[in-house]
Amino acid sequence: MGYLQTTYPAAQAPQNALGAANFASGSNSNVVGTPAVIYRINVPDGGGNGDVSVVVAQGIRVIDAWVVKTVGAGDAGNSWTLRTAAGGGGTAVTSAMNVITDTRITRTTTIDDAVHEFAPGSTMFLRRVRVAGADCIVYILAVRT
Repeated sequence: MGYLQTTYPAAQAPQNALGAANFASGSNSNVVGTPAVIYRINVPDGGGNGDVSVVVAQGIRVIDAWVVKTVGAGDAGNSWTLRTAAGGGGTAVTSAMNVITDTRITRTTTIDDAVHEFAPGSTMFLRRVRVAGADCIVYILAVRT
């Protein structure tokens, strides 16, 4: 029966045992596994339509995204979409996600596998279309590539 070793003799203790250097990339059929990476993006209500940009430190493949509505009721016209370029340009990585009721969660229903990978140092753009009450937290789940 396998187990997770949580204590190491001093000579074997790896520096930062859960650090990225101790895991393989998310290549196809890797035998080591790869850690998931979650990006948490707080989106305040103020302002109009616009982008929140996130520079990724390591190459990633987006595998899921969801929105958690915060701070009261919103509007059905509010939406958030992960894209490859600013200003609504580029290609949509996810479908538009909208949530109008506080504490509700909405997941993306599609991920475009032609553009769901981001190279190290590239930028993800979270495009917001705002009508009213757009406070939320957007989570993007990815694995290293």
